[in-house]
Order: sequence, then structure tokens, then C-alpha cells
Amino acid sequence: MTHDEARLALGGGLDAVKAIPPVTPYLYHHVVQAMVRCGLEENAQRLIEDYWVGMIRRGATPFWELHDPEREFLSVRRQPSSQ
Repeated sequence: MTHDEARLALGGGLDAVKAIPPVTPYLYHHVVQAMVRCGLEENAQRLIEDYWVGMIRRGATPFWELHDPEREFLSVRRQPSSQ
């Protein structure tokens, strides 16, 4: 796949109305890596700011196991153990 084809596929996949967006940091890091590899560094930077910085702004310490910036009720906040 060429860089142009990868950019088109990546952008179309994330923007598709019926697409199920990633919601875990593990999957999002692969999306960021794919963006960087096909020359979408600015998009990758925005995604990092929206996703990970968004969690920090909402009080995440450490990062949540699941986070959907558009639907906060889906974000999973791990509770510290009471040991």
C-alpha cells in the first residue's frame, strides 16, 4: 500500500459514520503509529492531544483502560485498591 492509499484508508476508516472508533490506549497507539508511518504527523499529534491529554484533563492518573472522548460515560476509571 502506498502512503497515499494508507492515508486515504486511515482517514476514511476513522471518519466513517458506521465505523466503531477505538476506545483503548492500546489500540489508539497503533492508530497513532500508522498515522506517523503514512505521513499524517499533525493528525497523530491532534489524536494524542485529544485522547491522552483529554484523559489527563479529566483526572486520569494513570491512564484509563477505556476512554471515549465523545462519550464520557464509557470511560473506565480504575479504582485504587484498598490494601
